[in-house]
Amino acid sequence: MATAPVLGTDTLSAIAEQLANRLTEAGQLALDAGKPMEIGESFPIWVIGLAPAADAGLAFRSATATGYWHHQIRHAGEATEFAKSRPLGPGPRDWMVEEIVTSRIAERVDAAITVLDREVPGDEQVRMLVIPAYFVHAFWIGSGTKTRLLLIDKPEYLAGLEYGQVYNFDEFLQRLSQQPHVVGIPPERRPQ
Repeated sequence: MATAPVLGTDTLSAIAEQLANRLTEAGQLALDAGKPMEIGESFPIWVIGLAPAADAGLAFRSATATGYWHHQIRHAGEATEFAKSRPLGPGPRDWMVEEIVTSRIAERVDAAITVLDREVPGDEQVRMLVIPAYFVHAFWIGSGTKTRLLLIDKPEYLAGLEYGQVYNFDEFLQRLSQQPHVVGIPPERRPQ
């Protein structure tokens, strides 16, 4: 089964304490309803930009660890939210939760974890890869030249990549590069 790097118990406890002190509306509703909350899987977050996404070799070399981690948050066993944290120092208490989000991405991550458990039997490293120019999240599986990607989330309009399928790294990026990407916010038009 594919595995992510494991955070220590002390680190997870420090993160859980911060989450408890910063409940979202969904978190508060879960607690009020007596639903237990827990931190699920955690993944280091990597990112690649637009230019590298068009060239798999460049993407592989330019993928950058952001220093952030994605944490699944479950309410009564259901992935409802996720949090992002990062270490600000060497100790477990030096971790800072910077974002807690109620999002469908938490559900999509859980669905992708199910696929990983089924389709990736070896003990391969897994990290989360974000490609902001396409609004894409994927699991990056393995290391070296034989890495693969599993789609976690994409915009509805993006075609050519399917949920539940493990792609060769090059093939995933080739398919992605054929899709429209974000071009930024156009300048404000002034009335004439």
